[in-house]
Amino acid sequence: MDAGAHIGMSAVFFASKYPKARVIAIEPEPTNYQVLHRNAQEYTNISTIQAGLWSRKAHLCIEDSNVDTWSFRVVEDPSGKGIPAIGIQDVMSEYGVEQIDVLKMDIEGAEVEVLNNASPWFDGVKNLFIELHDRFRPGCTAALRGVLEGRKYDESESGESVVIRNFRVCSMFED
Repeated sequence: MDAGAHIGMSAVFFASKYPKARVIAIEPEPTNYQVLHRNAQEYTNISTIQAGLWSRKAHLCIEDSNVDTWSFRVVEDPSGKGIPAIGIQDVMSEYGVEQIDVLKMDIEGAEVEVLNNASPWFDGVKNLFIELHDRFRPGCTAALRGVLEGRKYDESESGESVVIRNFRVCSMFED
């Protein structure tokens, strides 16, 4: 699952490298989504969703439209209009997914909402690659620490991302 898929470069990489895998790419911003959808068209193993990743189904609006296309931040739109939002549990149910091998999450601060409501699905994620955005939204790292509390995992860093390997669903003998 590629949350904050932008124009789909990671989704295309995963779909090419793992042709038997199903890749679900989620992107909220309409122009980015159009390019993502176009880039994913030739890959039958990529499903695209035009929505923002959130704690649950809701509606969002772009908070900062005067930034680069890869750094839009969203907030909940109380009017019930705007960009659809979806939770990870919703995606898993809709696509019949019981376990997520890789969850790439680069959602510009919305990780607070997602991680603060992760109990129903987190143990079904083998590997989490997450870019934390405390500089935009304080509490991102605290939300990650909260969901990891009491769980067995391995943590490392790769570039701007924190990499979590969940030992509850990963054997220590897997590569």
